[in-house]
Amino acid sequence: MKKIKFLTIFILAVAFTTTFTSCGGDDSPSKTQDSDQFSVKVGDEVIQDGTTWTTTAVGENGNMPLSITNLTDETLYLRIKVTSLSDNVPAENNIELCMGSCYFSIQQGMSYPTDVPYPISAGATSPDNAAHVKNNDNRNGDVTIDLKIYQTDAQGNELPNKQTLSFTYFYDAP
Repeated sequence: MKKIKFLTIFILAVAFTTTFTSCGGDDSPSKTQDSDQFSVKVGDEVIQDGTTWTTTAVGENGNMPLSITNLTDETLYLRIKVTSLSDNVPAENNIELCMGSCYFSIQQGMSYPTDVPYPISAGATSPDNAAHVKNNDNRNGDVTIDLKIYQTDAQGNELPNKQTLSFTYFYDAP
């Protein structure tokens, strides 16, 4: 009888220890870990995935300044992709998009910067006006621009399973 009690206690102890070891010992990356690599603000407002930013102004008054902070201890490389653009926006448009470098006519499906990704040093925040979206032309009516900020390696290749942030710039024509 003592052997059975001892064996039962031993088996329970091993099972209990194994369960806690496996729960605490997983070092694989997770979506939760990756979701905290960078943050983006417009003014004091943190932009969440799916946010729509609306303006009725063009030019500087309709500027959506993006303040991007690297929350890691390594340099991050970022690009911004125009995932969707209103049908009423002509190929040659006056929509300004900056991510380190500025572009004054954007295209659906394109990622910017087009040459090398935008680096943000560990713990740093992008300088004022280094990243922004601005409609400089009120002749197109309402303008919707869906954007996605994503991480790349230093050569500009998108990194899978890393944080992305999708949001919308909406110009609501008066």
